[in-house]
Amino acid sequence: VAECDEALRLGGMDPEVYYHLARAYRGLARPEDARKALERFSALRLQAGREVEGHREAARLMIQAKPLVAEGRLLAAIVLLEQAVSLDAKNPQVLFRLAGLYYDTRQFHRARQEVLAAIDLAPSEYLYHYLSGLIEQDSGKLNAARTSFETAIRLNPSAAESFNQLGNLAISRRSF
Repeated sequence: VAECDEALRLGGMDPEVYYHLARAYRGLARPEDARKALERFSALRLQAGREVEGHREAARLMIQAKPLVAEGRLLAAIVLLEQAVSLDAKNPQVLFRLAGLYYDTRQFHRARQEVLAAIDLAPSEYLYHYLSGLIEQDSGKLNAARTSFETAIRLNPSAAESFNQLGNLAISRRSF
């Protein structure tokens, strides 16, 4: 019981911890505590199952959106990816792709929100910073764009497109 309590105290959310805790309580003849631990185990298992199903459905929606993008039906693809985000909000790839579609449809505020959420989840992915730079550049926020492009270059020194965009910024600002 002490080891399971310590695992939970340290942030363990694995349903199996509650299962083992229930078994320990049963062995100690504490049926009420065992029942509560089993209820928590069941709730966490159910939640984990829903999350897995949400990930699968979000992946399916991303696959469905791809041909829509190829056909130029960006608004229809946005609808699918918004659904995917609602099912899997912690998936940086889904957020990034939605941000890209918002960018392509010139919805810069929404694009910025999604790409920043993707960056929060995966700060070392240079493409997310590159997209952020494009969004800021087209929004007229040139200092923020420069910072994003420079971050993308630090993360991937061979990212030629980021160097090109920095060059375009310098030319547009006449600071070369």
